[in-house]
Amino acid sequence: MFLLPPFATRAGDGLPRPGWAERQEVRAVETGRLFLTKTKHDDHSPFTRPPPQHLTHNPDSGALRGMTDVTVAVRPLPHFEGLDLPAYETLGAAGMDVRAAVPEDDPIVLAPGTRAMVPTGLSVAIPQGYEIQMRPRSGLAAKHGLTCLNSPGTIDSDYRGELKVILINHGDEAFTIARGERIGQMLLAPVTRLVWQQVASLDETDRGSGGFGSTGR
Repeated sequence: MFLLPPFATRAGDGLPRPGWAERQEVRAVETGRLFLTKTKHDDHSPFTRPPPQHLTHNPDSGALRGMTDVTVAVRPLPHFEGLDLPAYETLGAAGMDVRAAVPEDDPIVLAPGTRAMVPTGLSVAIPQGYEIQMRPRSGLAAKHGLTCLNSPGTIDSDYRGELKVILINHGDEAFTIARGERIGQMLLAPVTRLVWQQVASLDETDRGSGGFGSTGR
């Protein structure tokens, strides 16, 4: 078993800076990055978002200065065998590319106008206070008209099922999704919870109720 407790690490030179801890909390909100940790069993322990003082220098993390690595437990499913875990393709990439875990001999063929839920062969335990967003890959969208139907798709921290990507073909030709095809990108993002305050009236603004194209094309 390779499960590690959730933690956040900050890449950099480790030198003290004025207001460092406070700035890290803001930077983590803006540029959180996934650090996937394999586990071979279901883990239902309560993951919690670490406070700023738990952010430490990790010279081996590979993260850019100003980015924060957040550990996320990942459980590969049997049909994931032989595929690579999602990974950042460049040092400054915000999202990890996700691959299709379809059978080698049974690819998914998306005809124009059709959609499919494409399996990834992965399940995850996201720390509380975060979500994973599933977004389209720009290359597939620009070249073939493929995109995520519910973009961005939200994966909640308490979800333990298989991650799947809902793809739709807006192109003019059928597209074959083979095993290992990069079908989307996943981003880790912080979650801000909404609390309602019921009021009798709202403050006035110049815009008022104008919307839905009220400012022109």
